[in-house]
Amino acid sequence: MDALHNKHRSRMRNKYRESGLDAFADHEVLELLLFYAIPRVNVNGVAHELMRRFGTLDRVFEADASELCEVPGIGENTALLIGMIPDFARRYALAKNSGKLQMSDCEAVAQYLVNYYIGQTREKVNLLLFDNNGKLIETVTLHDGAATGSDVNVERIAEIVFSRKAASFILAHNHPGGDAEPSRSDLALTRSVYRAFENFRVNFRDHIIVAGGKCRGILAQSLDPTDEIWEKSVDKDR
Repeated sequence: MDALHNKHRSRMRNKYRESGLDAFADHEVLELLLFYAIPRVNVNGVAHELMRRFGTLDRVFEADASELCEVPGIGENTALLIGMIPDFARRYALAKNSGKLQMSDCEAVAQYLVNYYIGQTREKVNLLLFDNNGKLIETVTLHDGAATGSDVNVERIAEIVFSRKAASFILAHNHPGGDAEPSRSDLALTRSVYRAFENFRVNFRDHIIVAGGKCRGILAQSLDPTDEIWEKSVDKDR
């Protein structure tokens, strides 16, 4: 790489040290990242091509490795690094909050769940388990991928809740498409879980859907006999 490219990389690094990523255009963010995956090459054109092909930073970071490798200059290792970014962001956000998360802090729980599903492009179903003091014990993955009744059911939830000696729990899953509207199966599962735990000293607090960076609790809706979706699905739940 010639002296001109060396100086350009130095200027970009100094710019980051002084001002952080807020001072960078989206293609410059990618360019800075690519410095550490593609040495001795001018990666400005590669960064521009990534933005042209995928449109936004989030779509670049969430793209399949095979799609990334179609961009000239992007190899397997570089595609792997790009794909790690959402996972790094998620783990960082969770590490800051999980050890002190309290069930009584609704805003913190909502933010935890939004962080938990950062970069998740498939539906993922989880249990948040809390102790007698309302402190988070563990977040357990029930299913990774589009769930069916056989994948996520009351028996499996009960087995996990009781084996971890949880005093209360929250069921959560994401809608990667960004629409938080519950499906009939979402409401039916919520209603079944509520009924199963009514007679136990374990508190089922809510079933939360995360979509578009927001949270929606659906327990109340699942128990509302006037809800249109409830009326259409209640017979299947009996």
